[in-house]
This record gives sequence, structure tokens and C-alpha cells, in this order.
Amino acid sequence: KQERKVSVVLGPTQSTGGEQGTVKRVGRIIGRKSNAVRRCYDRALRNDASVSGKVAVSFTVGTAGTITNVIVSGVTGELSDCIRSVFMRVRGLPILPMSQVFRQSFVLTQGS
Repeated sequence: KQERKVSVVLGPTQSTGGEQGTVKRVGRIIGRKSNAVRRCYDRALRNDASVSGKVAVSFTVGTAGTITNVIVSGVTGELSDCIRSVFMRVRGLPILPMSQVFRQSFVLTQGS
């Protein structure tokens, strides 16, 4: 069985509020999880070879520096659940004075 080459491209982390330095710090931490997202994608391809496209993840970082809510759009089912789980396990985020919503995008593609 031939292995597929897959690509998970991380887009910029965005937030409607907060300091730019905080957004960059959160982006760096989330960026370290791109391999975990790639493993989610690999697993999803075993069940559906047509899975690809842009995934948007909206997540809330609470005042304790943990992610309290995750919404995944652009994919459904097992892949969405896996990505949500990756985000819920993220640690080391900055402690914030108030909860803040961030958005992270990924582009999932496969080569031959």
C-alpha cells in the first residue's frame, strides 16, 4: 500500500481583541500542534480519500490560560472531533485578564 503525502498548512492566528503580542504567542503555541492536526488528517484519509480543503477553528482561551471552547468548521465527523480534541489538550497558553476568542485556519491537501 502506497503512503499518501499530505500537507497541513497553518494560516495566521487571528483575534478580534487583545494585544498583538498575545495573538502571536498563542499562534506559536498552536503552531506546535500542526503535526497533531496532520495525524488527524492522515487518519481521516483512511476512511475517505476525498477529504481536503480549508478548516477553520475558533477557540476561546479562558482566564486560566486554557482553551474552554472549540468550534471546527470546514470538516465534519471524526476529523472535526480529532481536531477539536487536539485543541482542547493545548497547554501553556498565556493567562488572560478576560476570555478571548481566536481563529486558526489550516489547509489540508494531499499529494500523489
